[in-house]
Amino acid sequence: MPESAIAAGLADFSLPVLEMPERIAEHVRSLDARDLVGRSAKVSPDEIAQIVGYIRIRGGRDFSDYRIDTLLRRIERRMDLHRIENGKDYVRFLEKNREEAEALWRDWLIGVTSFFRDPEAFAALAQSGLSSLLASHEGDTPLRLWVTACASGEEAYSIAIELIEVLEARGSRLDFQIFATDLDPAAIDVARAGRYPKEIRDAVGPRRLERFFSEQTRDYRVKSELRDRIVFAVQDVLHDPPFTRVDLISCRNLLIYIVPRAQQDLLSVFHYALNPGGLLFLGASEHLGQSAELFASLASRWRLFVRGDSVAAKPLIRLKRRNALAKVPGVELPVPATHNVGSDRDDASRARRSLRTAGRHRRSPGSNPGKPRTPRPVSRAAARPRQTERSRHGPRRPARAPR
Repeated sequence: MPESAIAAGLADFSLPVLEMPERIAEHVRSLDARDLVGRSAKVSPDEIAQIVGYIRIRGGRDFSDYRIDTLLRRIERRMDLHRIENGKDYVRFLEKNREEAEALWRDWLIGVTSFFRDPEAFAALAQSGLSSLLASHEGDTPLRLWVTACASGEEAYSIAIELIEVLEARGSRLDFQIFATDLDPAAIDVARAGRYPKEIRDAVGPRRLERFFSEQTRDYRVKSELRDRIVFAVQDVLHDPPFTRVDLISCRNLLIYIVPRAQQDLLSVFHYALNPGGLLFLGASEHLGQSAELFASLASRWRLFVRGDSVAAKPLIRLKRRNALAKVPGVELPVPATHNVGSDRDDASRARRSLRTAGRHRRSPGSNPGKPRTPRPVSRAAARPRQTERSRHGPRRPARAPR
């Protein structure tokens, strides 16, 4: 268990047992002091804005759409870990420590996930959602699913398992492809590797473990039958272009952490990305809000909705960089050491091919987004200055006057 927590990045400190009591006591004392002076006394709104701006400039991640209380709790947690008493000192500490900046934005992502989280919701997805989706699906066109904020991949694999089982129960051989995206490259590396601790056995169950996982010495590994169904890629769902023409979008436990304006923008993007009759799967604490007219309820208790016929304006995606349209999410990922190189290249090419065939990118004829133009090799003869009639024979002679 301790090794699994450390490997998953969930431990703030890795200490010998004898050093733990004093460190815990210091943490409790800092919490008591904070309660006496009040939470808001540690970090001012201006300092929060400074920190968010620093992360955006130096880390390339924009958290300006996240709720202030979500950001504040994680900032104060990092300050307690480093025994920093006020926001001004933490801003200075952040500017001098790149590692702390990365640790902070990873904390902001709150990547808490598990296999079949909310089992009753997944049961409703299989019985009501996927069954109705397959019943209305026409032809042999493969289904396309998009799992946003997928963290380390457990939810994407869970949905793939559910869909495989529903297809087999219906005797259908329809193919499908899942695109799973997240802002955290390290989490995507874990998802691509498909290796999970032995503790997943309770959530997954023995039958599914035997079917979809192979047991290793210290963990379980996803079998290729399941792994090949999913393309994992890095993407900022709030600012990067979306996948389109998809039949199901899962966005669970992200909306609750962002401001209402960003929630409505994102739901508008989902409406635009879904095919007619496509499904939207939200978290248990999330609601449609002002975007309720865009979707019809299929199983409201489990936050399962169907894309409505309302014509919504084409969403304006607030791009975080001017050339974002020329980049396919996840293509520039570093190859993780624990995963096969060929599989990573397959993920990148499959994501690029899917986005290209969906016709999502606007580009001039002959351009190739996401790939720098490589100059053609030039021969020596072609590299020489071109000799014209004038250069070979000297200056042009004046024309003869007609006789």
